[in-house]
Amino acid sequence: MKTYVTIARDVRPKLDIIAFDKLDGSNIRAEWTPKRGFHKFGSRKVLIDDQHELLGKAIGLFKDKYADGLAKIYKKQRWNDKVTCFFEYHGPRSFAGNHHEDDNHEVTLFDVSPHKQAMIAPRLFIKMFEELGIPAVLYQGRASQALVQRVKTSELEGMTLEGVVCKAPNPNGKKTSQPVMFKVKSDKWLRMLKEFVNYDEALFKQLM
Repeated sequence: MKTYVTIARDVRPKLDIIAFDKLDGSNIRAEWTPKRGFHKFGSRKVLIDDQHELLGKAIGLFKDKYADGLAKIYKKQRWNDKVTCFFEYHGPRSFAGNHHEDDNHEVTLFDVSPHKQAMIAPRLFIKMFEELGIPAVLYQGRASQALVQRVKTSELEGMTLEGVVCKAPNPNGKKTSQPVMFKVKSDKWLRMLKEFVNYDEALFKQLM
């Protein structure tokens, strides 16, 4: 099953991007095939099932919210092989991949990758999946220093705590090439992370 790409932290100021709210939770992946439907799930690194102690609840939430709607879209697109989608499992007190068991968690779809293709380009992703529920679109336009500053100071309207993920279609236009992506974190979230890891620099860099 496909794993999610590493998102760069280097801002690409000359690109016209779409900035999505970065939800703070755990990255979960789900694989669909025409015959078996959604049958395989994983965290970012390992496969999981609904008995997983920390993340198992995400599978049922995903199936209830997305399984039927995504399957209809996949079939309409005539994707006749496996499709991997990626969603965030998050709750009101989720932070840096840690969750409170008694919170009301939810899942939010943020990327889809058909077999032998990269992630769907951002504008097409919005068009295809917005009605099912995706992260809020907070900005569209040039990736300016003013935008970066608004994210860092938590002044971008509609942004939750962590920051944004900025996406642009790959300039070469190939379906096998990943969209250009980079993330910008808020200063507040980064300060909280340093405190959370007790100022362990190596762990801070791993989680940021």
